[in-house]
Amino acid sequence: MEASKQEVKPVEEEAQESRLPGVFERAEYARPEFWNKRFEEAKGFFDWYIEYSQFKRHLEEVFPISKTDKILMVGCGNSRLSEEMYDDGYSNIINIDISDVVINIMNQHTESVNKPMEFIVMDATSMPFRDASFDVVIDKGTLDALMCNPESDQEGQRLLAEMRRVCAPGGRILIVSHGSPHHRKLLFKKVIPMEGHEISWIKQTLSDTCLLYTSDAADDLLCVDLGGRRIIKKK
Repeated sequence: MEASKQEVKPVEEEAQESRLPGVFERAEYARPEFWNKRFEEAKGFFDWYIEYSQFKRHLEEVFPISKTDKILMVGCGNSRLSEEMYDDGYSNIINIDISDVVINIMNQHTESVNKPMEFIVMDATSMPFRDASFDVVIDKGTLDALMCNPESDQEGQRLLAEMRRVCAPGGRILIVSHGSPHHRKLLFKKVIPMEGHEISWIKQTLSDTCLLYTSDAADDLLCVDLGGRRIIKKK
């Protein structure tokens, strides 16, 4: 299966169009039926925002993780991120997605290329994993999809709370987002304690279109990369 460069719009851009008559409501992004239909129509692979080549340096230098870490990929979709990380030595990756269609596709693909990763149908806002099950939890676009509901940020809060719960003390939570720093910080404050942190700025460009938010689960330390600028660090 070859990678496909589909013309797919960011979910928040699509969400603006959802206000038009006859177009799905933004709350659809939290429903498996929407994603099943999308993945049935999709061909090949698609990576939201960035590809592994853009993410790699941050895993190795900025917020380094070990290649032996147990990694959870939230809302994996038909991204090649996990496969390319596996090729680069990160062999302990579990992938979850709410769409059984895409999970079947990815399981068939990785089996055909002999890359034994797990792909599991699961709601990331209510995971059956035990507390502190993973060293690293990664999301690339799932939070944004859930936050497209104009009526509530409850789904986003539940996702963050679950990511925090399953991440082990001393682990990392990495969130790649198109959301603005102002709005994401407001959401983070509802889920992750912000006391004992100060603001500082470091320039590290991730990409022109997305931000990287990271949390050190050990101390509830929240680091936020705003187009590269890390704005929160522990006092």
